Amino acid sequence: MNLRHIDDGVGKLQFYYADQWVFCPECNTKGIVHYQTKSSDSKETQCKKHFIFTCSHCNRHLDSSSQQYNLEYYAYFQITAHEACHFCGGSRLVVNQKILNTKNPQAFAEAECSVCNRTSKLALNPKNIYIRKADRLAHTVFGLQLCLVANTRSGNIYLHNLEHLQELKSYIQAGLRERTPNTGNSSYYSRLPAWIKSARNRKEILKALLRLEQMATTIQP
Repeated sequence: MNLRHIDDGVGKLQFYYADQWVFCPECNTKGIVHYQTKSSDSKETQCKKHFIFTCSHCNRHLDSSSQQYNLEYYAYFQITAHEACHFCGGSRLVVNQKILNTKNPQAFAEAECSVCNRTSKLALNPKNIYIRKADRLAHTVFGLQLCLVANTRSGNIYLHNLEHLQELKSYIQAGLRERTPNTGNSSYYSRLPAWIKSARNRKEILKALLRLEQMATTIQP
């Protein structure tokens, strides 16, 4: 009898706004970033992005509500600017400026023209801020690296927490996959790569997920 899975439109943010299983940035010990749903102050409204991490080995502490949050981010951001040379207009200048503080980034960056060799001062647009890490799937809150990573011959599977793992496992196991009438094309399952959806890779992926389940039992909550 085939197992049945119904895609009810769950999005990836459901797994993001929850506890995150990561490596400590200081000692590389496996740990959990805890998502706090509400502020400790009863007068405050629900806090949607409050994450706290404390390493059980080296006691490294990170708090997204701290004034040090941007300095604690371990996957640096970069801000870009694209303009023609201010003097000769003969060269298009591009700046990729590394920044730590996304709330108050610097306003300008200098770039030298390869044609006239003069330096232009380019305005940096706060809207053009990107995470520096090339592989965004592998990193999460504070830029920390996810530890629930399943390696397969076709590619890697990155999981935020055990709920994420179990949801994907139920999808992979299912021989019958259905969608509700209200399920949009932006659901987590509809956005999965074709190789994960393929029945040909089912056994290998399930074995990889089983290894992650066994590894998860060694992580301190």
